[in-house]
Amino acid sequence: MTLGVLKKRFPILKVATFHTLKNQVKIPIAAAIFHDLIRLLHGDEEWLDHKPDNIDPTHFVSLPNGDQINDSGTAQGNALRDAITQEMWVQYQQHVN
Repeated sequence: MTLGVLKKRFPILKVATFHTLKNQVKIPIAAAIFHDLIRLLHGDEEWLDHKPDNIDPTHFVSLPNGDQINDSGTAQGNALRDAITQEMWVQYQQHVN
């Protein structure tokens, strides 16, 4: 299974959603499970050949505001990622020199 097949079958994987981060992380897992169930039951995949790779921008929907609940989590995640990156860079420089 490739990510492209999942994105064609489940367009929600291609766009930002208004769901909380807690629920967003569950969407790809659910899509993979549904995809496997469809294949297990001999679901036809030929229709995927005729689906576009990208969603037409005219079909985009506006996302509601108000996801500020996750703003602090995002900032903390970004800070942690940056700290890990910096530490990896320092270790790499020590290894190279």
